[in-house]
Amino acid sequence: MGSVWMPRDAPNGTVIATASPLLEASTRLVCHFENGREVFAILTNTAPIAVLSTPLAGNSARQIPILQTKIPGIGATIEVGEPFDGNAVSYSNRFSADPGTPNAIPYSGAMRKRTVSPAQMYWFKPTVTLIKIGPIAPGPQRIDEEMFRGIIDTRGDVMGFRLRATINHAQCTLRPDAVSADPVQLGDHTLADFTGTGSTTVKVPFHIRLNDCQDDSSGSVAMAHIRLDGARGSSSLDRSQGLFSLTSNSTAKGIGIQLLRDDGSSMLLEEEVPVKRLAIGETRLDFQARYYQTDSKVEPGLAEGALNFTISYK
Repeated sequence: MGSVWMPRDAPNGTVIATASPLLEASTRLVCHFENGREVFAILTNTAPIAVLSTPLAGNSARQIPILQTKIPGIGATIEVGEPFDGNAVSYSNRFSADPGTPNAIPYSGAMRKRTVSPAQMYWFKPTVTLIKIGPIAPGPQRIDEEMFRGIIDTRGDVMGFRLRATINHAQCTLRPDAVSADPVQLGDHTLADFTGTGSTTVKVPFHIRLNDCQDDSSGSVAMAHIRLDGARGSSSLDRSQGLFSLTSNSTAKGIGIQLLRDDGSSMLLEEEVPVKRLAIGETRLDFQARYYQTDSKVEPGLAEGALNFTISYK
């Protein structure tokens, strides 16, 4: 499957990558339909089953066993496809799965109908899906292991399937000077600047810079998310409006601070919020802040606010 990318903090159940290769063998095996008995195929997993009959992420209608690779946190489903999926096309026979079982590893099936030509078993077209099933260690993770073997009727063990892939994390680093201004200066104001509940001061732009960003060069797979929580006595006043209270050491009354996106829309507090897709190298997250009148009366004094932020990649 080559080198694939996934967001570092993707939740369990996330599909990392899917491939449907056409695999051809140098040795040709031909299977003929027989009257009176079923020519069978058993494709037995050599990798252990991690989760049995768990819906594949993104499609709850498909319940396929997930195999555990040797890399903790990475599982794989293998749908068998042709020539084991029961579809007779052209003039070739097909195996079909036993009743009540999926067209996936582990697989058991048989040839159950006659067509003009025998089944040509020298090629195989599976669909392989890599899935996050737990924590994955940092750094590139390389999979190179046998996943299943195939017994075809009286010919015995004639088929082996090996999976190779390198999984990379899309992520950035966060340096101590990540915030463009710390603290962000909202300026000095007079009582005349506040004309009533809901009035605001001028928006002040600032940004958080993410460095050393790694992602798929052919197209970003990860979105930077941010979670904002009150600190130093600041707490949420209206989380949907990005509005939070002043710090414990502040002496001003009747105002809070509002955090906005770069486009002027409100930032949600106390919840992970998607902000921007990663750009290789540096990714800049732009925001704005302003004072917001929360009461009918404003009293002058020191007006500070504080938020802790957590960056994740999903």
